[in-house]
Amino acid sequence: MNKKARRCLIITLLIGLPLVSIVAFELAFAQKIYPRIKVADTSIERLTREEAAKLLSSKHKLNNLCISAAGEELCYKPEDIDLVFHYPESVQQAYEYSRRGGLGYQFRQKVELLSHSPNYPLIFEYNNNKLVSEIASSSSLLIYPEIPPVIEVVNGQVNIIPGKKGQDVDWDQLLVKVQDSLSYDRKESLELPIISVGKDYDSSDLEKTKVKAQNFLNKIIILSGQEENRTILSEELIKFIRWDGGWNESQIDSYLEVLSQDYESQPQDALFKFESGKVVAFSLEKDGWQLDKQKLKENLIFCLDNLSQTSDLQCLIEVKLQKFEPAIKVSQINDFGITQLIGTGESYFHGSIAARVHNLALASERINGHLIAPGETFSFNQAVGEISSKTGYQSAYIIQNGRTILGDGGGVCQVSTTLFRAALNSGLQITERHAHAYRVHYYEEGFPVGMDATVYSPSVDLKFKNDLSSHILIQTTIDKNSYYLRFDFYGTSDGRNVTIDNFRLWDETPPPADLYIDDPTLAPGVVKQIDWKAWGAKASFDWRVYQGEEIIYQQTFYSNFKPWQSIYMRGPSN
Repeated sequence: MNKKARRCLIITLLIGLPLVSIVAFELAFAQKIYPRIKVADTSIERLTREEAAKLLSSKHKLNNLCISAAGEELCYKPEDIDLVFHYPESVQQAYEYSRRGGLGYQFRQKVELLSHSPNYPLIFEYNNNKLVSEIASSSSLLIYPEIPPVIEVVNGQVNIIPGKKGQDVDWDQLLVKVQDSLSYDRKESLELPIISVGKDYDSSDLEKTKVKAQNFLNKIIILSGQEENRTILSEELIKFIRWDGGWNESQIDSYLEVLSQDYESQPQDALFKFESGKVVAFSLEKDGWQLDKQKLKENLIFCLDNLSQTSDLQCLIEVKLQKFEPAIKVSQINDFGITQLIGTGESYFHGSIAARVHNLALASERINGHLIAPGETFSFNQAVGEISSKTGYQSAYIIQNGRTILGDGGGVCQVSTTLFRAALNSGLQITERHAHAYRVHYYEEGFPVGMDATVYSPSVDLKFKNDLSSHILIQTTIDKNSYYLRFDFYGTSDGRNVTIDNFRLWDETPPPADLYIDDPTLAPGVVKQIDWKAWGAKASFDWRVYQGEEIIYQQTFYSNFKPWQSIYMRGPSN
């Protein structure tokens, strides 16, 4: 054999032998799991997927989940927390090792098997709410809230009631431990992680706070407004004292935020238009007023400093408002007896995707100008009509059967929630209302938990009755730039007054772990958050409608929210 032939033979062997080896390797493991592969520390190499799933199910039986707390072991049966292991899915992820991606990537993964033994977790699911509830009820002696110090005025004397730090379970850390333990079938008991809640207050700071509070006794701050004065009494001033001797600016900000709701308003143009005998748009003009909260805060702190350091008994602050007149005014009434604003409902929808904004704007405009005759019961589903792509709605994310999916009309519940608030504030009889199954962050922007109403035609509706002697006109305002929605109800008031108070929130439970959903419409590697985690809770509030001293309507509205997870849509992996 000449030199050239020998060189060709060597090259052929160098190229051919590895190819032959690779082909032989792939044929040997055509339907089997590659060498050195494990699931939960159990070797499943050289097995078919069916054989591996059977092996895992026999070896990793459903054992009790045990957690050690204060020397006591708390054990929960699988059925207590709806624990289920998915063995075929667990095997599938291991079987796909070196079988996905490009050829170069697959080859590198096979080479890594020479020195690396991949160990995949078990795939499982359990009811996180049940586990949290079981642990909370079993560990009641270990979980107690912080008791902050309290300033109280008794018989003209200031008393300080010392606070006490609380204790709680570090739920995030615990759920990570549970996830790891179940993923790899750890047999050992988990230690319940306990954390302190709150802070310790130095006795000298408490004493300084007491002295400072005593100096506010019988002192006041007067807010001089355009129509009437408002007095901040000493008991309220004491709440502005911070425990380290400064001023509690967050408390001051909260006070000013509530105060601004009484002073501020946007100018409203008057509209008066009929088309084919129907009121399309109508509202009475209203001046707008704006409060400089920052300037008022500076003046308030100045007065607090002055009263705390001097013998002055009062401090005067002139509250100045800037007036904004509406561009259009009208002073006549209409043929339906509509003379005044009787109630308003508001909400915000920051963060909504374009399709959701489109849907809520469309539904709002279909209610705009709607007249409710005296004695008539308003039905949201009937007024809005069919919600589908045929009637102009777009696909946006909705919650259905415990999943976030794309569906026609996502965002319409923003409209029903806002309309529910308007009906409440108008004192109209609510004949049908349903709370959402999960807390939705849009409805808690500036409002207490539980002031929402969901709809789903035809079975779930929002209904209220017009029991006034005049028609009621629904007027819509939507600002897509500030993500603001408002419904104004116009009619003629019969003098009724409304109170909405006593908001309660209890039985709070943490959200489940984040959920990722494959979305083929997204590019590979792109992750988009479409829902935000929310704690589960029970919520309620009281609603009363007065006619003089008589209560004509009263109701407690309840909500039972399941915990909700952050949800991400992600593009498919390569």
